[in-house]
Amino acid sequence: MVTAVLEPTPSTAAPPRPTTRIRVAYCIENLGTSGGTELNAVRTMESIDRTAVDPLVIAIGPDGPMRTRYAAAGYDLRHFPIGPLWHPRTYVQLLRIAALLRRERPQIVHCNDVYTNWVCGLAARLGSGARVIASKRWTTEQDRYLPFTRIAYRLADAVLGNSELIAASAHEIEGAPREKLVVVPNFIELPAFDQLPAEQVVDWRERLGIDRDAVVIGCVQRLRAEKEHARLVRAFARLALPTRCQLVLVGDGPEEGALREQVAALPESVRDRVLLVGHLPSRPSPHQLFDISVLPARSEGFPNSLLEAMAMGRAIVSTDVGGVRDAIADGVSGLVVPASDESAMQTALQRVVDDVELRTTIGRAALARARDIYAVDRVMPRLLAVYRSLVASTA
Repeated sequence: MVTAVLEPTPSTAAPPRPTTRIRVAYCIENLGTSGGTELNAVRTMESIDRTAVDPLVIAIGPDGPMRTRYAAAGYDLRHFPIGPLWHPRTYVQLLRIAALLRRERPQIVHCNDVYTNWVCGLAARLGSGARVIASKRWTTEQDRYLPFTRIAYRLADAVLGNSELIAASAHEIEGAPREKLVVVPNFIELPAFDQLPAEQVVDWRERLGIDRDAVVIGCVQRLRAEKEHARLVRAFARLALPTRCQLVLVGDGPEEGALREQVAALPESVRDRVLLVGHLPSRPSPHQLFDISVLPARSEGFPNSLLEAMAMGRAIVSTDVGGVRDAIADGVSGLVVPASDESAMQTALQRVVDDVELRTTIGRAALARARDIYAVDRVMPRLLAVYRSLVASTA
């Protein structure tokens, strides 16, 4: 079994070069969206060391635009669309995946989410001989699939969490054996550390309607109910604001209409300070538009947006959800407040709005932590180490 890796401290020693590549079936669910899990999966396949790993990509969810990124990375993606986990069609597809795995004979089947944990993990047990990695990248929002996940974790050879707290919850909630737990965090691609010259940031701000000299509080997340933008807007409206201070929400989603109505109902003195600018590409990083980056969600796994803000060296205020406390130390590299606690969010925001030195100090600490622990060249060797350990245990 794989020894639990619960300290995200990368080794400085270079791993030995394998004489042959490890054949990995990398299993994903959704090709049709660009949420955190989907983005992390495709970025992993874009970044994996192809001299050490020979990956096969299997998708079981809806088709969509993410397919083009796998194609651009050179992958012949195999697609087996399933129905609900209790639907007979799912088990027909499961048998077809099992037949593919027997033909392709991967050494590792790496499952990334609730659906692949069950469907591809079970398929791997039908004669392929592969070692199985199941994953946990969420907190409680997948509880309705708990019976499937419990069995999947028992069948797997390793259960991979993307933070210490998430991995620990796989044992506490789903009953994954402790000796199977491994941790490989989400990572930051090296271009995420690139910052525009100051004058370009000012121009970008002005094009979006942001005051060039304002203290800007910003959030980059899909506009969904569990992200709790509405609470953030209410907390902002109660701040003792300097003359130039704005709240900027980057993203689109189902809550956009309700949020615009909420902003329109604010007093005029606050209303004009709140901007919804819609979706922006991830490069250049929108976090460099802000002085303070906020994560107000009530439910997260290990949020990529948090890592992106760290890579920009921004002062961070985040709710205490998922693996947030693994990423930032409260009061050192960010401020952490209880989820859904509007008053605590207001207090923390007021503190960083008022204290320029604090913003600078925690922003620098966040950037240093991002470079040391979460940069892609620190994280990907850890994933390879998990693969090698499983292959060695098979031998």
